[in-house]
Amino acid sequence: MASKNSVPREYGEQPIDVSYTIQTLNAFYNAFEIPEYKHKMKAAFNWFLGKNHLGQIMYNPISGGGYDGLEKENVNLNQGAESTICFLTARLLMENFAHSESKVIPLIKNRRGIAINS
Repeated sequence: MASKNSVPREYGEQPIDVSYTIQTLNAFYNAFEIPEYKHKMKAAFNWFLGKNHLGQIMYNPISGGGYDGLEKENVNLNQGAESTICFLTARLLMENFAHSESKVIPLIKNRRGIAINS
């Protein structure tokens, strides 16, 4: 635990912080519908994809597990349950976002009630 006047550590980034940030921004967007929150969600999720100070992905693309943390000079390659759940939760939110942004071609009904592409 840090003392009152100590300088915070520069490193030791954790997936839980990124996941909670994404969840919070998603809640803000749902409440206020301000597009900037979605842009910030993407920026935060990119941390998992390698937009971090080491330029390293923070999940195992084979197992789908999340790595446990990002230190000053290395990635903690352990794949604990908490880190994996954090990555998968963030990914699910981003996939839902991408799905909601996709364009759907509306179907209209012809005179016989059959759906056709417009």
